[in-house]
Amino acid sequence: MSYYEDASADMQIPQFTKKDKRRAVKTFSRVHGSLVGYTLLTVAAAYIIQIITMMIVGSDGLVAIAENPYYFWGMQVASMYVIAFPLFWLMIRKLPVADRRSDKMSLMEFGAIFLVSEAIMLLGSMFSQWLTGLMEVFLGHEIPDTTSDIILSSPLWIIILVVVIIGPIVEEMIFRKAMIDRLSVYGDRLAVIVSAFAFGLFHGNFYQLFYATALGLVLGYVYTRTRRSIYNCLLHIVINFMGTVPALLLQDSLDRINALPEDALIEGEVVLDMLILSAYSSLQYALAIAGIIIFIIATVNRTYTFSDKCDIRIPSKNLPRVLVFNLGTLLFIIFCLLRCLTSLLPA
Repeated sequence: MSYYEDASADMQIPQFTKKDKRRAVKTFSRVHGSLVGYTLLTVAAAYIIQIITMMIVGSDGLVAIAENPYYFWGMQVASMYVIAFPLFWLMIRKLPVADRRSDKMSLMEFGAIFLVSEAIMLLGSMFSQWLTGLMEVFLGHEIPDTTSDIILSSPLWIIILVVVIIGPIVEEMIFRKAMIDRLSVYGDRLAVIVSAFAFGLFHGNFYQLFYATALGLVLGYVYTRTRRSIYNCLLHIVINFMGTVPALLLQDSLDRINALPEDALIEGEVVLDMLILSAYSSLQYALAIAGIIIFIIATVNRTYTFSDKCDIRIPSKNLPRVLVFNLGTLLFIIFCLLRCLTSLLPA
């Protein structure tokens, strides 16, 4: 029997027993440990693919094609999505899943949440750039943004297929469908918060850590609000599209502007480039401002409130042990922090 704690129910959450504590520790450890396993499987699969490639084309051939975007993205898809993702699902599938009703979301509500997401992306990117700039001064070298560099050097259709469509769907299946469904046994709100922090840490770099965590809260809200993966998958796809495709389409215009000498006369095609870039920048700020306004109004009116349905409530005194001090979670945190620190090294 499921026990929910909400305004419409008079049922009480049962007492948290020692057996419940052991199960909760096991659940949180298994969830985070599976994320570590997923990453290690991805790395192992990528190495195996490279070894097979080297056996076919030789070491010189591997060096020649290693930076080819078709080979790079093909290896990413094969290792992360074809090999590691199904194995991740096998590691996590036996954990109990919370029983929740699904619901629909109106187009207007979806659009409002998209605008809030755009505000998060813009403000989060600005904060990340500011923080990265401070760290570069402290470290004395430029911190590489390898993700952006790879995207900007890749064909548009590959980015649309992998970064805009496949990547968001798989990430939503992992961090919302798999994680929240299983952690919601201990409360929807807790599940959203934990999955959001895991989502941010999992990116493994300081460029994406903060806004990815904030965006994870929004995507988690959408999923617990509807319990239908289609909504958060679509939202994630649109966000990734807005964050990558326009930048790729406008890269040539930006390169022409940056290539101009300081005292050059601005005319012709460059004027059009500047107008296009200004229009795109204005659109970004307009969407972000609209999102901020919607967020403020929604906060005042308490429009977006996280569900707090719960089967088993974890007492506050047990939260540190259950959430953090278990093998899987500690390994996950250490692993992600090491990846973040590694991302600070010079290229």
